[in-house]
Amino acid sequence: MKKWLALLLILLLAAAMLVIFRGRSQKDDWDAYGTVSIVPLEDTHPRLLITRETLREIEDNLTADQNRDAYELVKELAAIEEDGSLPFRLAYPTNYNDDVLRIAEAKAFLSLIDDNRELAEEAVTIIRNFLDTVDFMSDYNGRVSRSSTLFTAALVYDWCYDSMDERERLEYIEACEKPAEDGFMGWPPSE
Repeated sequence: MKKWLALLLILLLAAAMLVIFRGRSQKDDWDAYGTVSIVPLEDTHPRLLITRETLREIEDNLTADQNRDAYELVKELAAIEEDGSLPFRLAYPTNYNDDVLRIAEAKAFLSLIDDNRELAEEAVTIIRNFLDTVDFMSDYNGRVSRSSTLFTAALVYDWCYDSMDERERLEYIEACEKPAEDGFMGWPPSE
């Protein structure tokens, strides 16, 4: 008797859901919230996390007591000689190295702060070499490392934009598309 009562209750609930949601689609639910438009600032870089307007304020705050240690660490990372080329993977599941990405990010950040084209070029080279040599295929945590790589590559692209010519920018974008295509969702994600 209890099983029949439970089954009847489930059927009644299902019927009520059909009446309530009859004719509605998931698209209708999404449309109810509207679409958020993401429009990048036109022809201006940097625009990821930092803008020309906030750059001077960030620069002024770097030596504040609460930021001093972090700023020193960024300078130490940026001083490390690195070309971004990763060793061929032999015994480990991946050759992914987050430390290399942090070095590229530090160099890109300081290139903005100090208006240092040489540091910008070094950061771009690190990311290009990293993308050419990283092996995500056997990384059990490949989604995280792939995402971290693409996020850092986007920062370096934006922060070092002025140090690249149009051909270099296109090559950089193409290099970033490969790990995106092989990722969980693929690229572009709408296909």
